[in-house]
Amino acid sequence: MIENFLSNEWRIGAMFGDKPEKAFVARGDRSTIIRNDLDQGRLICVVGVAPRKPAEFVIFRIGNGRLILPTEIPNLSPTRSVQLAT
Repeated sequence: MIENFLSNEWRIGAMFGDKPEKAFVARGDRSTIIRNDLDQGRLICVVGVAPRKPAEFVIFRIGNGRLILPTEIPNLSPTRSVQLAT
């Protein structure tokens, strides 16, 4: 669902990148959710986008629970990160 939304935004030119893989990343799998999160009923999704404005890659962590630092997110190296909790 998140990937569909981001794909549409990429198609209309809202993000940099010559293909979707370079414009955004969305994860909500075992790389972002640990066993304790599952036991507590938490869903944690990490979304990274390369918007036209500002011209940098932005990482969002959406979920509830403990704060996760950008350095703890595998295979992502954000220029700037924004922490959101729901």
